[in-house]
Amino acid sequence: APTGKRHCINGLAMTFTPAAA
Repeated sequence: APTGKRHCINGLAMTFTPAAA
């Protein structure tokens, strides 16, 4: 799983859609 804790928006995006990145 990609690290989505770099930014709030990216974190939320990866939390809901891990396949986005």
